[in-house]
Amino acid sequence: MLTARYPCICNLPDDRVDDDGVWSDGPLWNDFGNRAAVLGMIWSRVEEVLPFLVRTANSLGLTVFDSGGPTIYRPGPTPIST
Repeated sequence: MLTARYPCICNLPDDRVDDDGVWSDGPLWNDFGNRAAVLGMIWSRVEEVLPFLVRTANSLGLTVFDSGGPTIYRPGPTPIST
C-alpha cells in the first residue's frame, strides 16, 4: 500500500530518485525492526507524504510517532485531515 504510492528509492531508476523519491534512505525493508519502523522522508515532501502515511498506518491499527512534530497519531474514529 505504502510503496505502491511512494516506492522505495532502491526501486526507482537513478534518474527518477530526485523527482519521485520521498524516502531519505533505502531499502525501506531495513528500516523495520521487530516492534517499530523508522521511516525518513525528504523535507520537501513531508507535507504530502505524512498525512498519507498516518492515514495508512492508522487504518492498520498502527500508531505513528512524528519526532519532527513532535506528534503522536493514534488510530481512532477521527482521521487526520489533509
